[in-house]
Amino acid sequence: MPSPQPSDSPLARAMVSRFPVVFADFRSIDRFLYRIRDIHDLPELVQPDLLERLDECHLYMICKRPRLSVVPESISWSEEYVYLKVHCSIRGITHEAKVEIQRDDGKRAASFVASPFPHRELLALKDDGSTLSQMLFANMAHLIETLPPFARQLEVLYIGKGLAKNTQDRLKSHSTLQKVLAQINSDDPETEVFALVYKFDYRRTVGGLVKHDADKVRVLNLRHTIPPYRPSLDDQISLVEACAISYFKTDQYNTHYINFPAATTDASRRASSAQTEFLLVQIDNENIGGLEIYSREVAPASTHYIEHSIAPQSGRGAAH
Repeated sequence: MPSPQPSDSPLARAMVSRFPVVFADFRSIDRFLYRIRDIHDLPELVQPDLLERLDECHLYMICKRPRLSVVPESISWSEEYVYLKVHCSIRGITHEAKVEIQRDDGKRAASFVASPFPHRELLALKDDGSTLSQMLFANMAHLIETLPPFARQLEVLYIGKGLAKNTQDRLKSHSTLQKVLAQINSDDPETEVFALVYKFDYRRTVGGLVKHDADKVRVLNLRHTIPPYRPSLDDQISLVEACAISYFKTDQYNTHYINFPAATTDASRRASSAQTEFLLVQIDNENIGGLEIYSREVAPASTHYIEHSIAPQSGRGAAH
């Protein structure tokens, strides 16, 4: 089934008015979130099987949200739970939230403390004072319901792709990322920068309303009347990247694709020449705690549906 679309979108109107309607459907089927500062340590921080999946993600978003710190003097615990407070600041105003965490140490921890300043982690200690385990709150802020929404959500700043191997290799030496980090450290030091990376599945779908005998003939002859379209991985990710950039309007750091599809690309022209009329992109974060993402132009949501018309005769469509 194609991604659900607003009932008043150009694709929805086309689907109930004619046949055939041809569209390329891209769905996010895997996604990961990590701090940019951890990018060089991922092989040590991530389990091998997850690292293999991470290497198959080729679209990335550079995002930010307020830094979270543990309040050291707030920590207490029982046999079942650890209780503490975390805080963050935005525009000089500090916000604090109570957190209750179920213990998963098998009651082996003798005590719990905050990591050294700036207190980003909760440490479980053994009797001898050595570390049994540690919990980083930055990667789980969106799961802490007591935090204000702005501290749980991620603002999308920049969108790009990495195809040589994966997004991590691309980001390790990315000039725009360095620009983002420098500007945030200077102008917005209370926030932290993250990478949100995705793997997409591609399907080409034909739909529409069969109303006439001629349409029934078209159904039987689709393989002969619609040219094949098997885009390379590069073309697939390029199309997703263009759709996402024009949707989130990340023009502070992205300089290309802002006006897509009014400004066409090689990949979109190849898709259009194969009679593909619409591009659908579904960006879904439900499997990572329903993490909501937003931009200056787009409201926070855990799932975003992007639709563009690339049919030459349609006059170019807009995102929905």
